[in-house]
Amino acid sequence: NLKRWSCPEGASKFRCQSIAELPDAAPQPWIISKPGTPAGRIEKQSIKSEIQKVERDLTIYTPASYKSDGPPNALLVLFDGDDILSPDWQGQTTLDNLIAAHKIPPTLVVMVHNLPNRRLVDLVGNPEFADFVATELIPWVRTHYNVTRESARTVVGGCSAGGLATAYLELRHPGVFGNVLSQSGAFWWSPEHNGGVCASKCPESGGQRTDPDSRDSRTEGNWITKQFVTSPKLPVRFYLDAGTFEVDKNGTGGNILEATRSLRDVLMAKGYEVHYQQFVGGHD
Repeated sequence: NLKRWSCPEGASKFRCQSIAELPDAAPQPWIISKPGTPAGRIEKQSIKSEIQKVERDLTIYTPASYKSDGPPNALLVLFDGDDILSPDWQGQTTLDNLIAAHKIPPTLVVMVHNLPNRRLVDLVGNPEFADFVATELIPWVRTHYNVTRESARTVVGGCSAGGLATAYLELRHPGVFGNVLSQSGAFWWSPEHNGGVCASKCPESGGQRTDPDSRDSRTEGNWITKQFVTSPKLPVRFYLDAGTFEVDKNGTGGNILEATRSLRDVLMAKGYEVHYQQFVGGHD
């Protein structure tokens, strides 16, 4: 089968996944390279965080039309940046196609890489990581690149734990990002209902817990939703999605689909602009 997923060059056959696509599958035109489509530029950067006391790699995408003395580009910050340009994600092809088709404006994308054994430590409710993004990374980007200073044209995006981080960042630093893009966000999480993730409270294990009692219906999840219930309405728009199969099968107090629907409803009740999509899939 020539259709593979999670199959980088040199990977063993045991890692690669084989894809079967049925005739009525929705087309995916944005991930297909098209001859003649102007290609953006990819470059590597790094930034030293005085807040976190670490140096972090970045990948920067500049669109084909980017000029240092032209109109400022829109700005998109994405977590899990070390995955986005992989053959699985087709990040650059998607960006090139969307910009060429005028579906999105010319956009500079900052892909924030994870550090070894720290992904969940940083992305799950970590105030230091949020402070780094808002007060160190964004000023650095605006100093080095020709990008907007308007929050309405500034987006933060992530998936799973990264999706949770986007909403947490908005609460901790309102006004920096005017748009939150969350895919399968881990909104079920809370400090008391860890679900196997204790974030910065257990860095020695990379943010993971093996305690089977760390997530069950005796404790309450959906911590981030409660924060939006009690906080004033912020100047931000939301895109949220979740998979039909991202459901609670074990009675552990909710999973991604249920928690995303709850957050959607709370945000809409508060008057936010919310775009919600449910796709046929799981956490994959």
